[in-house]
Amino acid sequence: MGLSKKDIEAIEGIARTVMNEGIDKGRKASRSRFKQTEARLYAYPILKQNIKRYAADIEDIKHEDMRKSHDFVLFMSNSGRSPEIDIDDLRAGKILVVAQKIARDEKEIKEIDVALQTIKGDPYFPVISMHYFEHKEQKEIMETCHCTETTLWRNRKALISRINIALYGADAL
Repeated sequence: MGLSKKDIEAIEGIARTVMNEGIDKGRKASRSRFKQTEARLYAYPILKQNIKRYAADIEDIKHEDMRKSHDFVLFMSNSGRSPEIDIDDLRAGKILVVAQKIARDEKEIKEIDVALQTIKGDPYFPVISMHYFEHKEQKEIMETCHCTETTLWRNRKALISRINIALYGADAL
């Protein structure tokens, strides 16, 4: 039993619709990845500062008088007496929380560093540093790179696309 011309046209129409929806989803995901990569690049220098600040926080915690600290409130059920708290355990707990922040930030920095290595040889690589890390104005970047606004935009976009692939793999395509 063969399909009528009308049925074939209906199936082709459905196939085109599904294909176009897939293409649209792919474009939206691509724009989203681009923005995620930009957000990660803008955060990069801040994460480096955070690590230094967190390391200083750990040193402060090591010397903090925990008996006067209002950071910890312990509740014990079915107990009318005050809990006996080991100050070293409190200190270790606070240090662990800060150490976890350092680990997360260091992991993110390492991922970005690996991605940046993939574009290091590109002549427009300094654009990434100037734009995202040093927050230089576009005009200043154009003067430094001796290029037009269009060339700057096109090359920055191409570099971000390559960074996307390094960060997200095939999901960035």
